[in-house]
Amino acid sequence: MSSFLDIDYFSKRFPEVITEFGLKGMESHINMAPLPKRLIESPTNLTRKAGVLILVYKEHGQLKFPLIKRVSRNSRDPHSGQISLPGGRYEEEDVSLLNTALRETFEEIGVNIKADQVIGRLSDLYIPVSDNLVSPFVAIAEDLDKFKLDPNEVEDIFSVDLQNLVQDETRQRRRLNTSYATDFEVPGFNFQPYWIWGATAMILEEFSELLKKI
Repeated sequence: MSSFLDIDYFSKRFPEVITEFGLKGMESHINMAPLPKRLIESPTNLTRKAGVLILVYKEHGQLKFPLIKRVSRNSRDPHSGQISLPGGRYEEEDVSLLNTALRETFEEIGVNIKADQVIGRLSDLYIPVSDNLVSPFVAIAEDLDKFKLDPNEVEDIFSVDLQNLVQDETRQRRRLNTSYATDFEVPGFNFQPYWIWGATAMILEEFSELLKKI
């Protein structure tokens, strides 16, 4: 795992790993899917698109990425109060989903990332419960100022070490009640004090599998 400590090596090697091994998409997502049968569902022409960002940066000798807790008071948001990656819905003026991810990252956590800092794109993920098709991107930031969260959208922010993401010990299953299912067992990542499940965990599972190739 020592390569995770060198951001220059990571930024060079990560795109190479995607080229060498490819993206696994559903093969990765199913490992963290709350309801695996729903993976066969497909977006429609009415499905909304979104872009999210895995922003890798170095802090105290470790490579990390931030996750946010969305505000809990938004009753119209089926993902209200959940842990997610910075990002949000596509707007026409964005032109591309990459621009969406970068714009939303700046709005939510106050970090201005440029397109040339993006080193890869992961598999798109369709989320039936909110009818969103999410495109995840991976970027690096060598010099990162403090985060400045938007209190209207973000309740909390915390960072995860890349080395912790690939550890088997972080993977757990818990029983949940949600708006669409009751008392069912769900896989996720345990990053104290938070437990990450659903779409974010599915995206991070594919990211983790790529990290293991480095």
